[in-house]
Amino acid sequence: MNSPTELATLFRTEFDDQLDSLADEYLRAQQPILTSFRDLFPFERNRNRLTHEIHHYPAKLLANIPAFFLSTSLSSEGDLVFDPFCGSGTVLLEAALRLRHAAGADSNPLARLITNAKLTPIDPKKLERARSSVFSRVTPAPRGNYPDVVNLDYWFYPHVKRDLLRLLEAISPTKDIAIRNFLLATLSSCIRGLSRADPRLSVPVRLREDQYESGHWLHERTVNRLKSLKCVDVLGVFAKRLQENINRMLGLTSLPMLGRLISVEDDARNLVNIKSKSVSLAITSPPYLSAQKYIRASSLNLTWLGLCTSAELRLLEDRNIGREHFLRRDYLKETVTGIAEADHLVSGIRDRNQIRAHMACAYLLEMQSALVETARTIRAGGHLVLVVGSSTICGEDFPTPKYLTKICESLGFEVRMHLLDTIRSRALMTKRHKSAGRIDQEAVIVLRKAA
Repeated sequence: MNSPTELATLFRTEFDDQLDSLADEYLRAQQPILTSFRDLFPFERNRNRLTHEIHHYPAKLLANIPAFFLSTSLSSEGDLVFDPFCGSGTVLLEAALRLRHAAGADSNPLARLITNAKLTPIDPKKLERARSSVFSRVTPAPRGNYPDVVNLDYWFYPHVKRDLLRLLEAISPTKDIAIRNFLLATLSSCIRGLSRADPRLSVPVRLREDQYESGHWLHERTVNRLKSLKCVDVLGVFAKRLQENINRMLGLTSLPMLGRLISVEDDARNLVNIKSKSVSLAITSPPYLSAQKYIRASSLNLTWLGLCTSAELRLLEDRNIGREHFLRRDYLKETVTGIAEADHLVSGIRDRNQIRAHMACAYLLEMQSALVETARTIRAGGHLVLVVGSSTICGEDFPTPKYLTKICESLGFEVRMHLLDTIRSRALMTKRHKSAGRIDQEAVIVLRKAA
């Protein structure tokens, strides 16, 4: 009979050797180690990663990162893997593909919808039948009122908004919740592309024909895009996207086994369905300080799908960690984080910009609450992988990885390694505030919870 040590050796992979090598290098150097997760865990070029691409989502985590760690013995088949800021479910899908169970949390209802659609296996034959039913129910004209879409006429040409409502009305009677979520996620994936929003930006900014002078390299492209939207076949766009997503689901359901999605909760600071010490590995990319406006980026989708009203968008934004908007009575109060270096930095910023100072404090305090809950769920000897970048605030470096590491250490974690991965395309730059800064590298910090 094999001993535990022998079993551990038997189940080691080539990625464990790479992980140990990085840990040894970090131990020797005692400073962050520059690496490339695209090289550590390369995917096949142009490979369609199953249901990862059923819906665009801003600032998606590079799938190579969770794929690498989930291919090591930091977790085993049947273990629970958790992402407290799961976005559209990149970590959770990679976990399920490796026969781990998955749980997540995200305050954005659109993110939760996409994650559920992405990780719920559905027989493609059922989806084919659902597609036929949907198109058989499409009426010549909408029967009801439009949802409370933010600035509906500003963003959508008349025939586009009419056809989107026809499709929405045809999808709504679908009784099977999993199938309805899949259909709604697919419809949602078409909405931004059918709007007059600039496709190059993550937040909606409306294109205009006179936006660029004649001769500018974007002038003709902008004019042609607006011209095509005036006659776009909305039902045809949806039909094409639906077939693509059914094909993606076919790839998912063709796998012989798949981990189970346990739950997707709405607040990382208050996890209801995840038991204490039940998680072996947590991998997450927390929100950045003022780097991405997730709710604003999702506003058209959220309101079209009825996930919130236009008036509720601000309430959703207020639940986001890293947000920029606060009431005057909040930012006029002097707040401290309990992290000496951070409080010293913020104290100097407060004299110049009270709002930005309060924003930094609120970010760290709310991240502390989320990390306390995450720590509760991780078992002794389990691991937490944080993927996070530094930022600047009012011209001052804001070393987020350092501050979050200090919080984790106060919760009983020890740093096993600190890696640096270069950001190539995370869509982290929207129109950034002049007192914020660019994020070009991400820290990947591996922490182990003390026994």
